[in-house]
Parts: sequence; C-alpha cells; structure tokens
Amino acid sequence: MQIIWEPILPETVKVNTDGSFSKESGKAGIDGVVRDYHGDLIMAFSMPINCDSNKMADAKTTEFGGKWCSQNGYANFSLELDSMIIVEILTERDTNNLKIKMLIDRTSNIVQHARINVKHCFREDNQVADCLAKLAITTNKRRVFHSIQQLPNSVK
Repeated sequence: MQIIWEPILPETVKVNTDGSFSKESGKAGIDGVVRDYHGDLIMAFSMPINCDSNKMADAKTTEFGGKWCSQNGYANFSLELDSMIIVEILTERDTNNLKIKMLIDRTSNIVQHARINVKHCFREDNQVADCLAKLAITTNKRRVFHSIQQLPNSVK
C-alpha cells in the first residue's frame, strides 16, 4: 500500500492524532501532529496521560488537538485519526460511554466556532502520530515540538 499525504485547502491545518494505551503497563499517551496546507510541521505533541482504554486515549488526544487549534487561532482544520469508533462518535455525537460523551461534548464546546472536517485515516497514514504515542508511554515525558528538527529520529 502506497501512503501519500493528502493536501488540504489553503488557510486550513491538518491535525493527525493518535492515542495509545498499554494494558500490560497501564500507561497511556496522547499525541498528534499539526501541519499547514503545504505539509510543513506547525506543532507536534507527545504526552503521558491517565486513562483506562485506547478509546479514551483517542478521545483525549482529539480534545487536546482541537483545543490547541482553537486556542492558537486555527478556525479551519481537518482532524484525522485512526480510530473509526471515535470518528463516528465525533460525527454522530452519540455514545453510551458517559466518560467519552462528556469528553466529546467538551471538545465540541471548545471548537464550536471552528470549521472542522473529521476524517478516519489508516494507521499507516498516521505513522508520525503513532510513533509519538509510543514515545509518550515509554519516556513518560510531556513534549511539544515546533520544528521537524526537534522531533526524535525515531519519529522523523
């Protein structure tokens, strides 16, 4: 399978997010990458969190990415994640999981004035975010990157 970065419209940013949870260690991490319409890195993050499932980790990373865009003046963004379940919950705003529902509602309130395109992507399309998620779990450090040069070699 050939992976090609899909361009977005000018004045739009693309946010690829991924959450990770390890049942063995009980550790979880959120991470993401924000790029401009040329594909250039604006910001990337990798942070350990407390949660009890992959689904919750994916919901929390979506909240963080949406909040970051909103707080930094990006009103138009494409949100891509490899969790089809969270994509469906975000687009349909329906779930029986009350913790996730509260998180999704909070995320919706934060980005209510933004124009967001929520889209599922395959894990292969989300490799940088996937590597950052593993980094959050293994290093247990909160990290924010503002250039490609700052990213660890294992992520580039």
